[in-house]
Amino acid sequence: MLQRQLLAAVRDDNGLFAQVVVDESGTLAWPDGADLAPEVLHKLAAPHLRQQA
Repeated sequence: MLQRQLLAAVRDDNGLFAQVVVDESGTLAWPDGADLAPEVLHKLAAPHLRQQA
């Protein structure tokens, strides 16, 4: 996910990356407007979780 252009600033700036918050809907959000919804994170993680079960 961090390879996408929307998250490039978060990826390239450790100080910005460290400012992540989890908002009221469970979304990871940064002050520059970048965010990752929990549904997206779950979709990306699900195949890996099944492999470990």
